[in-house]
Amino acid sequence: MTGPGADPMSRWSRWPEPPGPADEVVPEAPADHFLRLACLTYTDPDPDHLRRAERLLAERPELATANVWTMAACGRACDLADLLADEPDLVHSEGGPHRWAPLVWLTYARLGVLRGDPVATARVLVAAGADVDAGFLWQALASPFTALTGALGGGERGEPVHPDAVALAEVLLRAGADPNDNQALYNRMSTADDSHLEVLLPHGLGAEVPSVWRGRLGNAYPSPAAMLGEQLRTAAERGYLDRVRLLLAHDVDPNTVGYHPLLGDRTAYEMAVRNGHREAAALLAAAGGRSERLDEVDGFVADCLAADREVVTASLALDDTLAGRAVARRPDLVLVAVEQHHDDALPLLMELGLDVDGPGRDGQTALHQAAYDGRDGTVDWLLAHGADRHRLDGDHRSTPAGWAAHAGHLALAARLDPVALDPGTLDPGTLYPGSARP
Repeated sequence: MTGPGADPMSRWSRWPEPPGPADEVVPEAPADHFLRLACLTYTDPDPDHLRRAERLLAERPELATANVWTMAACGRACDLADLLADEPDLVHSEGGPHRWAPLVWLTYARLGVLRGDPVATARVLVAAGADVDAGFLWQALASPFTALTGALGGGERGEPVHPDAVALAEVLLRAGADPNDNQALYNRMSTADDSHLEVLLPHGLGAEVPSVWRGRLGNAYPSPAAMLGEQLRTAAERGYLDRVRLLLAHDVDPNTVGYHPLLGDRTAYEMAVRNGHREAAALLAAAGGRSERLDEVDGFVADCLAADREVVTASLALDDTLAGRAVARRPDLVLVAVEQHHDDALPLLMELGLDVDGPGRDGQTALHQAAYDGRDGTVDWLLAHGADRHRLDGDHRSTPAGWAAHAGHLALAARLDPVALDPGTLDPGTLYPGSARP
């Protein structure tokens, strides 16, 4: 949409379409098809697309130099330098199937051994005047996917980090890229790997620095302090001790409440306690973290999730109402234990009277989560203790088998659903119709 009344952000919005199945007839140009296969789109239902891209490039090596965007994606530094010497304006050109700039194609590509020299290619593009904050608004959402986002990788479905992530990030940051990259932080917060923070913090992550995207998005883009506060809250929620220590060492406020709607206004300390991460809670408390909403039931729940039978037994001897109060307040504790990898706590929780299928916020159960994570042993334990393999979650209306299939655990999905197809032919879409991670 253009002209009067157009959304001012439409200039930056993109809806990257993923590649289709391997047997799909491709109506687009070969170079465009290759780019679609070779890069992360964050809308991709085909986990094999990157291998398909490498096979296609091996069969048709001329695709690497088809245009400025394939040169960037394939890390063809010398060819790209020659092209830009003759046509310097191409460094800013947006094209290919997603209308991305060359630098974005470079950082979202995932070609493995056929990737050429991405770091040298990034230097060529930067020297030619590429916008180091180039990016797009994924499906018009107000969190830009920048070139830096692509280099650091990660995501809700385990999208791969670039093989040269840190070196690429250094090139971009030294050239002035904004270190306060909200989407990059979000994509990387679900694993314990801190390499993204270790490269961003020395370049000003958390400091108020000029920001192209904040200028475009205004208050829709979080402040640097809020971004780091959200990193601390999620680290506390998941018990990532090294990340908690790292962020506290950089003076991140332990009482920042962040902005993620699923975490509400809970502080990092409260997140650690409520999820049974007692060591993280102790670190945060020592740094001044607090929450006036926690009481003896929350402390009892933290001890249960930590599988501390001795403390739990002693607490019940002093107050035999704690178990009932905990079950009433936190009926989803079996799910929480599985989400937080507190499998040792599962027997204790069952003894206290928790329902193995106690649903979470969107109706998912512990079995849904274990199936999504591909944790066969946890799945077997839950089934042995009565978990319902046919339960539908409330959001996507899918069974645990569907969650397993959506995450690519096809053998587990087929084992969970006796009427499912065999793992070699199982279609995740038939079991899990949703298009986003649970």
